[in-house]
Amino acid sequence: MDYFLPGKYKNALGGYGVLISDLHPTIYTRSSEVGSDIAKLDFDIQQFLAHIECPGDASTRASRFEDLGRMFFARWIAKGAIPDLENSIKNHQAALTLTQPGAPLQTARQAGLSEAMRAKVIASNDKGYTDVYIQSLQDLFQSTGSKYLLPLAEAYGIRLIQFRDAEDLDKYSDLLQEVLDLPSSRGDLRRKPLMLLGQSYVTKHEVTGDLGHLDACFELYQEALDIPANTIEATIERTLVLQSLGEAFRTRWLRLGDPKDAELSLHWCEEAVNTIPVESAPIMQFGLKLALASCYVVRFAQLQSTVDIDISIRIMVDALRILPENEPLHSSGNLQLARLFQLRYGQRQGIRDLDQVVSLSKKAAGNGPHNRKFEIQLLLIFAKALNSRYSQLGHSEDIDESIEKVSKALSLTQDQDEIFQPELLDILADSYEFKYKRLLSRGDLEMAISYRKQIITLLPTGHSELPTAYSALGSLYDDKSEITKAEEDYEMTLQTYQKAVDAALENDPIRIHYLRYLGIEYQKRFQRLKIQSDLDTATRMLDRAFRQPQAPIMFRIFVGKDLADWLIEVENPSAAYQVATEILPLLSQFTPRSLEISDKQSLLGTVAGIPSIAAGLALIAGEEPYTAIQHLESERGNIVTSLSDLRVDTIKLNLSHPHLAEQFIQLKDELDSGPGLITGFSNPRHHADRQLASIIEEIRELPGFNRFLLPPSKDDLMSAAIHGPIVIINMMFERCDALIIKHDQIICLKLPELEYHDVAECAAQQEIDQGTLEWLWDTTAHPILENLGYLEPPTGSPWPRVFWVPTGPLISMPIHAAGYHYPGSNKTVLDCVVSVYSFSVRALLQGRMNAARAAVSSRPKGEAVLIGVQNLPFASDEIDRLEELCTEMNLQTKRVNPYRSEALASLSQCEIYHFAGHGATHPVSPLRSSLKMNDEPVTVQDLFNMRLHEHAPFLAYLSACSTGRIEDESLLDEGLHLISACQLAGFQNVIGTLQKANDLHCSQVAKMTYTWIKNQKMEDKSVAEGLHHAIRNLRDQWIAKNKIDEGARGDQGSGNDNSNRRRDIIPCEEQPIFWAPFVCFSIY
Repeated sequence: MDYFLPGKYKNALGGYGVLISDLHPTIYTRSSEVGSDIAKLDFDIQQFLAHIECPGDASTRASRFEDLGRMFFARWIAKGAIPDLENSIKNHQAALTLTQPGAPLQTARQAGLSEAMRAKVIASNDKGYTDVYIQSLQDLFQSTGSKYLLPLAEAYGIRLIQFRDAEDLDKYSDLLQEVLDLPSSRGDLRRKPLMLLGQSYVTKHEVTGDLGHLDACFELYQEALDIPANTIEATIERTLVLQSLGEAFRTRWLRLGDPKDAELSLHWCEEAVNTIPVESAPIMQFGLKLALASCYVVRFAQLQSTVDIDISIRIMVDALRILPENEPLHSSGNLQLARLFQLRYGQRQGIRDLDQVVSLSKKAAGNGPHNRKFEIQLLLIFAKALNSRYSQLGHSEDIDESIEKVSKALSLTQDQDEIFQPELLDILADSYEFKYKRLLSRGDLEMAISYRKQIITLLPTGHSELPTAYSALGSLYDDKSEITKAEEDYEMTLQTYQKAVDAALENDPIRIHYLRYLGIEYQKRFQRLKIQSDLDTATRMLDRAFRQPQAPIMFRIFVGKDLADWLIEVENPSAAYQVATEILPLLSQFTPRSLEISDKQSLLGTVAGIPSIAAGLALIAGEEPYTAIQHLESERGNIVTSLSDLRVDTIKLNLSHPHLAEQFIQLKDELDSGPGLITGFSNPRHHADRQLASIIEEIRELPGFNRFLLPPSKDDLMSAAIHGPIVIINMMFERCDALIIKHDQIICLKLPELEYHDVAECAAQQEIDQGTLEWLWDTTAHPILENLGYLEPPTGSPWPRVFWVPTGPLISMPIHAAGYHYPGSNKTVLDCVVSVYSFSVRALLQGRMNAARAAVSSRPKGEAVLIGVQNLPFASDEIDRLEELCTEMNLQTKRVNPYRSEALASLSQCEIYHFAGHGATHPVSPLRSSLKMNDEPVTVQDLFNMRLHEHAPFLAYLSACSTGRIEDESLLDEGLHLISACQLAGFQNVIGTLQKANDLHCSQVAKMTYTWIKNQKMEDKSVAEGLHHAIRNLRDQWIAKNKIDEGARGDQGSGNDNSNRRRDIIPCEEQPIFWAPFVCFSIY
């Protein structure tokens, strides 16, 4: 299956839940009192040991043993050394042995022994010792009455956490209720049992799945919080209630997936960390921060913001720093930190994060000795990291070591540890599945299947992980059926996915996956066997999956796209369009403004093409062209659009509603602050995003602002065509259309000869050939120009211009260069119109608004910044000539050394920014595409962070290779290239290249373009015109050099015969088309 299971998150969170719960008794026991002077304590213990055997009566010796027991216990609290704990128990027992039955001090000494035994129970995880401890408390309860009822209840709670016995859960709850029913249970004495009873109800929910238990726990926690806390001890106790409340909301989020629960979990755990008294023990602060770190993991799972993982890691590092040196809990903390790095690796695939997991696991192991349960968890996380590293690097020693670690962990498990066995077997299954994926060994696949089956036998009916286990097994059967092509294996896959669906609760957020996988299997069977009922069932399953309200938005989008594609395939376009319109609003929720740009880039690559699909389906369904354009303008290019919205002109709003304008500006500036500014334990962007959304809705209620930050209206679109028609070319697999916006109408022109696959094939080429340009003319440019009436060269001046807004793979194609270029031919775009490109109509309108505002300012004309790379033979000559031309334009010129800091700093005051050097496109992350400097490159991300709108500089000229190219086809519609970044930064005009460009020709084009701009006195339209005429000039030289004979080419390109498809192009041996890559993005 191609989508990761959220079970991976569930495992991460589950790991947190288990360890935090395990630490509760440890933290509570060892934070009640901590010796402040360890040196004095060490000295006192030595003194007592030296005199412990001195003569004295039984009462005196008993007091000595009691005092020594207390001191050893105090040192255990301070240092956590188990021998101190054992010595404490030994001395308390000696004191009690010397105490006469019924003596006044017997009860107190029994209590001291009980407290030390309780600590050892927690530290040792030994069931036999726990049973002895519980019996001792029962004896105390029988002899002293209700005083020891709460400790007895806590003892059952400890045994419950350690060994998961359902009878202990019932006994624990009953005893706590008895404590609360006591007449003495009032005020501060009531808070702790209320908290513990609430925790028991959370555990009951985890066992039974009954949401009513969670409701009951919330009531108990609220009652506990209502009790005034007037002392430090009471405040510390109240802090633990806040933490428990946060963890309860996290538990409900895991069950229902409601984002509000994720936020409430974070809120209450933050409240706990912020209110803990400074006098509290470091170990308690550690526990609270551990819980807070897990809350950020929850929000990461909800919003996919890696900033939340980063914050969680930062919290854990700080929590570990709080602990005293040699504190045994360092092991638990390092293990938790390893889990976080494992989770971040899953998001970023950074090998350094995996190395951190391995390093921290080793560090945690080195802080031993550990109990068996911790050792198992340590081996578990270590094995997961090795699996991940193997899947990335393929080193066989990693997978072998992973299998060895899991085998060792399994050998450590006992009956009470069976909770770990399914997860350990899951890792083993993963190990063999990874091996199968890499080595394609049938034996590895069968081993993985075998372990998956074992997991299912271990999980009882109704277990929350059973659906995930069935789904994982179904995935392996799916792999097997692809090998065997046997109908029984196909059937086994389908049946296993059906079991996953049947085992999942209706409101389980992960149920969306089981329904999706089942729907896909019915699709496959329909395609194999053509059974009509399978078609209907496949549709129904995918529709049910899409309409799972509790499912994370990401997965609803994935499944919605699957459903729309399927409905298109089975020729039900109207239903497909309905689904597409429901997906579109989810896209903006999927990538809120609070997400960093890098996170948005990662997420949007997984949902590419949906706006174009919606636009195409709208046209198929008979909707007007404006509706199709609305779909494109509202959701295509999420990153560029959201940043542009944050830089909108607020002058009109400020004049009529200054208070709202001030709030809007403050919030948008906070969200437009760029990455890397979050250093604390919270992410203010989330809060700012929610506030901004509310402010925007309030602004839209105002007269004259109803379309504030919404896509252009129909009138706005037509007004945008004032300088020439705008042609949006929408690409989808089923059809391609030109949506033509004129000043008085919007029409749709179907392009039947243009096909998505052909465009994608051409766009992947590193160089442009003549056949491609001719095919592009026949399929795209000719029908569009014919519709516009621009098929002949203009007879006067100015030339007509067309604004091209391509989508999908067409953004990499030089539409401006399309045509049949040979002597006497006019069948070219270059000979008919001036071409201007834009990412969207919205970008055109926003850019014009910024330019109009800058034009009325009293700002003096800025500089012409010139940057040339020395190792290119023609770059220096280019810069020399441009310096002369810019001086003649009355611009002050400034040569800047090609270093990143200087190149970025010079942007702030420039009017023209010219770079002559190397451009580089990043194959995976377009945000890292760059202009090469002598030190560090200037990236797309750097340019996105620039804000030059106030003065809207005239021109950015990127005389370098591929500055308008995006290599990752899943991000083509996001506009993440250097040209778009300059335009977003505020430049009115940007010139760049779509592909590789020759040094000599870059220099020639630049000189001719600037000469035209100078001659036209930097008039608004001079940039696009200058580039147009420069390209025509070089094109004419190229034609003359090639001496192409029109007759030798036959009648191709007549415009009447569109049969010349991409696959029919006649290869030629002509010179490279060096003039075609240059493009102008402009608002004019």
